[in-house]
Amino acid sequence: MLNSDTVVRSRPTRQTIQKFLKQASLSGGIWRPYEIASFSGLKMLRPILDVGCGDGSFVNIVFTKGFDYGLDISEKDLNKAKKNGIYEKYLSSDARNIPLSNHSIKTAFSNSVFEHIKNLESVLDEINRVLETNGRLIFTTHLPNSQKFNIVKLLRKLRLNFLATQIEGVFTRYLQLNTLWNPEKWNEILKRKGFKVEQTKIMVSDKAFLMYELFLPFTFIQNRLSFLKRVRITNFLLNSLNINYNEENKKGYNIFIIARKVKS
Repeated sequence: MLNSDTVVRSRPTRQTIQKFLKQASLSGGIWRPYEIASFSGLKMLRPILDVGCGDGSFVNIVFTKGFDYGLDISEKDLNKAKKNGIYEKYLSSDARNIPLSNHSIKTAFSNSVFEHIKNLESVLDEINRVLETNGRLIFTTHLPNSQKFNIVKLLRKLRLNFLATQIEGVFTRYLQLNTLWNPEKWNEILKRKGFKVEQTKIMVSDKAFLMYELFLPFTFIQNRLSFLKRVRITNFLLNSLNINYNEENKKGYNIFIIARKVKS
């Protein structure tokens, strides 16, 4: 039975990051802790919908309780989430057609999903529909700079344009970067879709992005040979880097936004 009167809170940040790094890939271990830190101290009213929930492992690590609804287009990931009992109900659906009634949830949550979705505005329309008035949309997503790879810039300076284009294409396809909006465009679109932006944080330092990019090839291997994640190489290397995950970056590679629904 769903309890719409309870609050879900995030776990202590440092403890959560350390727990996450024990099973993270190298690039994920660079990027995700920024997102974990952005959710620090967050309280969310139920019912909560996780848009693009995947296997639910992020929610399971970061928050003290599971969410009410986990929505994903991947049956494989939903089955993994079901085994761990992370959500009350599992919705196998495209986010452009959410199988929930109007005004039925108080919080819509999404972590690093929107950048993968084409025709994202239709997803925002659906989220607006299922949110009650004054409900909140809380999410992180990549910014356009996350597609400006340092290796590609270097190759272009060396006039190796063909190689630069090929590598840029490989990275973009691997990361599935389809929709990348800057903070100004996010503000404009959310306002047009009936939301008022209440909080914004731009994250991921230049140093962290460079490390993230350098580790991507090894991450590709880790994701196919999962035993490599258990070697604890991620935890060791990232603790050595001493990254400040609370650092804001005006240049920006990733953004955290809280927006309140003000009209349908």
